[in-house]
Amino acid sequence: MVYVLTNDSVPLFGSGNFEAAVQTCSIGDSVEISGYIHTLIDDNTLTFPALEIESLNILASFSSEKIPGTYTGTLVSIPNPAMEIPVMPRLVVGLKCDDNQYVLSKKGWLGDNYVEMGEVRCEVGDSVEIKGEVSTHIDLLNRIYFELEIDTIRKNEKDVDSTGNGPLHEIGEVRYDASSHNIVIECDVSPNMIEVFDAQGRCMLRVTYPGKRVSVARLPQGLCIYRLSGNGIVCSGKFVR
Repeated sequence: MVYVLTNDSVPLFGSGNFEAAVQTCSIGDSVEISGYIHTLIDDNTLTFPALEIESLNILASFSSEKIPGTYTGTLVSIPNPAMEIPVMPRLVVGLKCDDNQYVLSKKGWLGDNYVEMGEVRCEVGDSVEIKGEVSTHIDLLNRIYFELEIDTIRKNEKDVDSTGNGPLHEIGEVRYDASSHNIVIECDVSPNMIEVFDAQGRCMLRVTYPGKRVSVARLPQGLCIYRLSGNGIVCSGKFVR
């Protein structure tokens, strides 16, 4: 549940600091509030759940400290945090890890489908390792997000060729057959599994021992990212449904 915070029954507007007794807290802080729930009615007679603050205790302060580290995951397209309305927003490149998701930056946010540094080009769907610094920010809707400033980036070894910059096709490739709404797996060795992800990195389909053709008729239209695995090898690519 999300509550409108009030002090003397007056809503706390804006995104600045709020002082409660000797405690000053900011957007992003983790807090414990004692008070009572009531209902606010705006000029349009809409009602909102509200929390009248009687006392406040800061549990953890928001910090934008930059934390260096090495992060491994999959490149994905994610909504631009600067967009105020989250309906079909402009996309930027992010890194999806097991435990978190990061907006990637190289002295500024990147486009929506690739990262290029020197001779290395990594695209959405690639498995990569990034060295850089993570910082915490708040978007225009007061939601916390994490930004990863890139120092170096490389594709994971199983996803690159001997030059360090190309996809492996040791298992095979996938192409989309629009007439049958099937994906056709073209390979010499049968893969153990195929997975299909959307541009945000969400798994939409997972089939074990798929054979040569897999129906994707129920998947939404748009960019799809596939991952084939078998015999200890993983390769990935893209098709448009």
